[in-house]
Amino acid sequence: MQWTPFAYAHYIIPIHELSIMPLILLIFIAAVFVLIGLVGFKRRSIQ
Repeated sequence: MQWTPFAYAHYIIPIHELSIMPLILLIFIAAVFVLIGLVGFKRRSIQ
C-alpha cells in the first residue's frame, strides 16, 4: 500500500498531517507518463 497513490491520501490520515510534496510528485510522474503516451501515440505508424 505504501507505493500506491492511496497511501498518501488514505482516509485514516488527518488532512492537517497530509504532506503535499508526495502528492505533487505523484501528479508530476503521472503527467510525464501521459506525455510519453501522447508522444508515442502521435509517432505510431498505422497504415
